[in-house]
Amino acid sequence: MKNMKLFKAVFFFVICLFVLAFSGRIYAGVVDKVLVVVNDEVVTQREFDRLYEPVKQNFESKFKGEELDRRIAEAKEGILQQLINAKLAVSLAKKKKIEVDEKELDERIEKIQSYYPSEDAFLKALSEKGTNLTEFKKELREQMLAQKIVSEEVASNIVITPAQIKELYEKNKDKMIAPPKAKVRGI
Repeated sequence: MKNMKLFKAVFFFVICLFVLAFSGRIYAGVVDKVLVVVNDEVVTQREFDRLYEPVKQNFESKFKGEELDRRIAEAKEGILQQLINAKLAVSLAKKKKIEVDEKELDERIEKIQSYYPSEDAFLKALSEKGTNLTEFKKELREQMLAQKIVSEEVASNIVITPAQIKELYEKNKDKMIAPPKAKVRGI
């Protein structure tokens, strides 16, 4: 009798484990689809959609037919290329061990948040754009990394000499000098 009770208890326990183990899989779904992998960085469907949807809605309100299809196709390609370039910059920044300081990130978020009347308004605006504060921080960090790598790799290598400035001025002098103006005090 004791063995039968023990058997039932173990059997019940095993059934519960199976139910728990497989119930998670029943409700599991795709959280986000990976569109492109750029080095160690990933471009997700959600990132793409957040940039694409407003553009698509704008085009749908202005264009029809083949013109709409053409513009949407160009927008898709351009947005995907933009995301790939951003991920390349982030990947390169990480490879060069360039980092964004938490304080620097928080200051940037505070500055952006100051454009809104309250924190709730800021969070509501993020929600309307299909994101939240955590994702926004991640995206902002990536933007800041990309800016740092561009600044380090590109801007630091651009050197314009005074001779080049003078040459440009001499070639375009007529475009840079405003024509004389007359002031009329009264008619």
